[in-house]
Amino acid sequence: MTVRTRLMVFGAILPALTLVIAALAGGWLFRGQQLDELDRRLLAQAAVESVGLFDAPGGAPHVHVDASPIAAEVKAFAPEATIYDARGARVVEVADPALVPARVPLVGPLDEVRLETRVIGGIERRVLELPVRAPTGDVYTLWLGASLAPLEATMSRFYRATLGTTALLALALLVLQLVIARGLARRVDTMIAFLPRLRDGDTALEPDPSRDELGQLRHALRDVAVRLAEARAEQDRLLAGAAHELRTPLTVLRTEIDLALRKDRSADELRAALREVRDDVARLGGLAAELLDLQAVRHLGFDRRAGDLAALVREACAGLATLADARRLELRVDGRDPAPAHFDERALRQAVDNLLGNALKYGQPGTAIDVHIDRIDDRWRIAVTNAGPPIPASEADRIFEPFHRRGPGPGAGLGLAIVRDVALRHGGRVWLDATHAGGARFVLELGDAPPTREHTPAAPATDARPHAT
Repeated sequence: MTVRTRLMVFGAILPALTLVIAALAGGWLFRGQQLDELDRRLLAQAAVESVGLFDAPGGAPHVHVDASPIAAEVKAFAPEATIYDARGARVVEVADPALVPARVPLVGPLDEVRLETRVIGGIERRVLELPVRAPTGDVYTLWLGASLAPLEATMSRFYRATLGTTALLALALLVLQLVIARGLARRVDTMIAFLPRLRDGDTALEPDPSRDELGQLRHALRDVAVRLAEARAEQDRLLAGAAHELRTPLTVLRTEIDLALRKDRSADELRAALREVRDDVARLGGLAAELLDLQAVRHLGFDRRAGDLAALVREACAGLATLADARRLELRVDGRDPAPAHFDERALRQAVDNLLGNALKYGQPGTAIDVHIDRIDDRWRIAVTNAGPPIPASEADRIFEPFHRRGPGPGAGLGLAIVRDVALRHGGRVWLDATHAGGARFVLELGDAPPTREHTPAAPATDARPHAT
């Protein structure tokens, strides 16, 4: 069942049927109430008539409604009244004999009322019969009959009014639901038509002006489309960069091997060729390790728990202290201790190692690398500063892209890309501080949040080695 059909059925047809059923049920209850009211009027009149039924001169039975001075005014709606003797014969003259039965046999015990509906003279009437005893000892039956025509006329007006109103409401609901159904179906059809284009990387989905659930779904779908397009573009760039990075060392490897096989070489020449091959293999290994690190950061489980950020940074500096000494650089840590925060220890240690490794790579011998830990509002910032060559402002954003390198040297240019991904997964960001002079200052900002855990398929663990851009 389509959305349009479902809206028409549940928004118009079923409510209309419910209104009709409610009107019919209300009419049935209203008619019963009117019939009870008529019975009470008959009982009241019977009570009045029975008291003075034999108070005429000589004790002859008679009814009082015809003797009333306003009898002509109430005759249109007053019940017909007459009296029958024990043999069932009528003993009181009436104006129109056709409106009352010719005979009414004595039925039932004395002073017990019997009410029922009969058709008399072609008219449906509500009839009351009351057997009473005269002072002389004779038994008579008081008979009252009220036409149901006024009640049926009232019910006819009731049904015309209620069913007419129901028909108007049903028509209004039908028109309203038709308009709503067309609008919703058009919005749903737009999203359905967009899904095949989503596979091709199309993000051209107009925003929905409505702010209901469908509008939110459309906004989310458009956001997913943009993210998928960006992820696909990033994946293409990553694959292109990896292919480019792999092509050169593989070509060199094959050339060295071909040269070694093509002609005889001395042992020294072979050792030199093997050293070159080893360097290329090491470069390929480093590239593979960095690719695995990037894959791990993006797709491994993310377990964010409470911990001491300062302790993690100090441990990372201690792990690189030997490398810093070898390059005649000093690692200095300044900041709050302890620094309680929520973070994924494995991923964040990878990011800090990469920032420190980048600073060690470009730091000038005899200078210091300063690491600062600061609390800004509800966020933590880790700033790594070196005294190396400054980075042009034109490269401030590009240095965080995969395979972007500032110059020749080891590394595949994935280190800062990993730092960026780690920052994003922590609800933060990383940037190059353009206000710093005399070197480069990178700032890694983390959003503090309660512990969360993302469950993703397990993958082999990778080493947390420093990577340079």
